[in-house]
Amino acid sequence: MLPWEDAKELFRDTSEPSPEERNVRGSLVTGFSKVDVDLLDVFEGDEYERRLVSVTPLADAQPLSVAAADAGVLFDPVSNPWASPNPAIKAHTYVWIKPPKLTLDPTIWSYDTFVRDNLHQWIGSDASRESYTEVDRRRDANNEAIVGGINRTGDVAEIAEMAQKLDMIVERKAAPADVSKDTGDVEEKYQFGHAMLPYFCFEKGFVNLNNGSYGACPRPVVEAAQEIALKIESNPDHFHRIDMSGQMKAVRESLATLVNAAHPDEVVLVSNATHGINVILHNLQLSERDTLIGFNTTYSAISSTLQRYADAAPRPQLQIITLSFPTTPEAIIAQFRNHVEQSVTRAGDARVVAVIDAIISNPGALLPWEEMIRICKENRVVSVVDAAHAIGQIPLNLQAADPDYFVSVCYELPQVALRKAFLFNFIHPQKFRQELGGEEKIQAYCHKLAREGGSRMAEILGTELMDKDNKFTANMVLKRLKIVHIY
Repeated sequence: MLPWEDAKELFRDTSEPSPEERNVRGSLVTGFSKVDVDLLDVFEGDEYERRLVSVTPLADAQPLSVAAADAGVLFDPVSNPWASPNPAIKAHTYVWIKPPKLTLDPTIWSYDTFVRDNLHQWIGSDASRESYTEVDRRRDANNEAIVGGINRTGDVAEIAEMAQKLDMIVERKAAPADVSKDTGDVEEKYQFGHAMLPYFCFEKGFVNLNNGSYGACPRPVVEAAQEIALKIESNPDHFHRIDMSGQMKAVRESLATLVNAAHPDEVVLVSNATHGINVILHNLQLSERDTLIGFNTTYSAISSTLQRYADAAPRPQLQIITLSFPTTPEAIIAQFRNHVEQSVTRAGDARVVAVIDAIISNPGALLPWEEMIRICKENRVVSVVDAAHAIGQIPLNLQAADPDYFVSVCYELPQVALRKAFLFNFIHPQKFRQELGGEEKIQAYCHKLAREGGSRMAEILGTELMDKDNKFTANMVLKRLKIVHIY
């Protein structure tokens, strides 16, 4: 089954299916154990995802011994399945999760066509035994199924309880609810917290505490990146000579929308934030009369870059502003203004360039970077914003902030896959984040989690949060540690 919201892109150039064609009929089977469902997950593989949907029974239930007799029989068409007197109930079904345009044809699935052309792959001498063999192997291994797919956390107990109440063992004539609807009958797909764990690739027992360094890419995005990489490798010349420019334009357009840039042409793709800032500083062609401003909290790689410019000819002056925490945003603004207006001297057309963090890496503090940009504009200072941690943590409006240069990365927080397919895979994680509820919902949840988790950790350690007033916190918090001296 494929939800209509995902399937409709296949039919943009053809006639759209009727509402009746968008509905799916199938068999409602109850009484499964948790092991049974795990083995079904193994059989369906990683191309499908088990989801909870509403289904409408079209006839009374029958015992399995009776219902099995009509296995393979084409059911009579039902003119109006929604007129069924039976109430809708919840059931799990398997939904295709591969990118539709890359894997499916814009045709309506037909049961009789399936029986004629494809059933032999599952039944009879021509049947492929690979999936059956894997299920048998895992069932025999003490009934411990090793589930490798996605979303294997459905509430099987709920289905079993429902079956017991309805005294139902099998129902072979049922239709899932209209999956063309965005909401309503279909259960909410994603829930934050532990329910999201199956959507990531972490090994069992691993708790990811370093999302800021390397990101954590969800399985749907990983699979989309793999599909893109395979498509690239299937015809590299065609991709690089014909397709790539259009796809890069689409990525820049998507990024421009995300950060509210004035035009996609203002967006340039670079490999990472350090690379981007180095490109900017290199092209500014600094002279010995120019001044660079950094902070003691500047990210180490960028701090080294600033020092390299100060150490090598033509040796622009390097000034470091020292921030001491705890502090307040107002104090930082006043300190920065005072330094720019009182401590910087310039002769003639000499330039002053300030590298400003949007969110400091260590400590993980949100700076008043937008106000600092305004101070730069008032004093003819070139602003270079190192916003490596900004995308995904805070709302961005670059038309309003109007920095001279703004550099960020997408792999740390919006779940963009790394390596070869990175540049062309940004749209997939954007879609995934929209399915989660959008940037505002994600950022609000992560901020709340950071505050509550940080407070709980401080309570356990018997210490306190650095940012007690919630003025520096996006989605990262800093806690005081107890240093135990052992003599």
